[in-house]
Amino acid sequence: MGALPTGGHLIARPALSGEWTIERALPQPQPDDCTGPLANVARPSMNIYQTGADLSIAFNDPAMATLTGKVENGRILCIGRRIAAPKTCGNPAAIRLEASFAAAPDQRSLLGQISVDGCNSCAPVPFIATRPALPAGR
Repeated sequence: MGALPTGGHLIARPALSGEWTIERALPQPQPDDCTGPLANVARPSMNIYQTGADLSIAFNDPAMATLTGKVENGRILCIGRRIAAPKTCGNPAAIRLEASFAAAPDQRSLLGQISVDGCNSCAPVPFIATRPALPAGR
């Protein structure tokens, strides 16, 4: 019985695993922008795989962006690489995702931005990603 009071201060991490639909907060970037391949997908989405605080994210874009990172205190920070990116980009492989997590009874959302490290000509691309909430009891 002593273990319950001892761990009473622990808070479960949000469950983020699954497919998230990406909605852009700003107009699409031009196709030659560093983030163009991510933004120019007909139905942009990302799959998040989660183990505790560790995250792996795979986008459904032609550049095949994959990122790894962590969720801490309601914030997500992931960095990763792409196998294909515009040649005009200063660092075509490096990509970063920063987001905050919000949950409502019927839907979960991520609000953040995607940026390319080392490219001064590319502005971060704000995004909103949504996913239906898990059914009760899961």
